[in-house]
Amino acid sequence: MGRGERFRETREKIREAKPTQSHSSSSSIFSLFSSLKPKALFSPVLLLLQFCFFSFSDETLEP
Repeated sequence: MGRGERFRETREKIREAKPTQSHSSSSSIFSLFSSLKPKALFSPVLLLLQFCFFSFSDETLEP
């Protein structure tokens, strides 16, 4: 499906991007988390959350 392809492309971009770039291009969910946690601690957590989120999304959206 189109949405699944878009998630995959976004995940590939995140892998190539630095934590600061990933943060600026992330969804409102991750922006919300960033407002709750210190940036120094949040950068690695952000990458982990994005990886888990997009992995879960691929399994959910694609048969």
